[in-house]
Amino acid sequence: MFRVFVFFVGAVFFVYGLAFAIAPDTVFEWVTHSSLPIGPALIDARATYGGMSVAIGIVMIVLARSEDTLKLGLVTVAIVNVCMATARTAGITLDGHANTMMYIYLALEIVAVLIALLGLQQLNKRPAS
Repeated sequence: MFRVFVFFVGAVFFVYGLAFAIAPDTVFEWVTHSSLPIGPALIDARATYGGMSVAIGIVMIVLARSEDTLKLGLVTVAIVNVCMATARTAGITLDGHANTMMYIYLALEIVAVLIALLGLQQLNKRPAS
């Protein structure tokens, strides 16, 4: 069950990143209801939201493929999502003007962390083989 979870989270990151790599301006508008300026901002969104998210997704998918790397996959999901949730909370608090998507993303990030921690707890209860 937790292998499917890590794979699913990885697939979401991969698809999200691919969408940003292909059409950063369109996806950014959909997510934030604002537009990116042309030039460096668009290039950085394509690289960071796009390329980095694709890479994170691939790492999670690879880690989900084996029972031997599942624990590391769950740790990866937890770390990535706790960092995103922390930074998003700071942004909501410091910057304000959050739209509904920001709260949805925050909720999903918190749920992902909780499921990853539950998975780690379950894996740690298994007898060593």
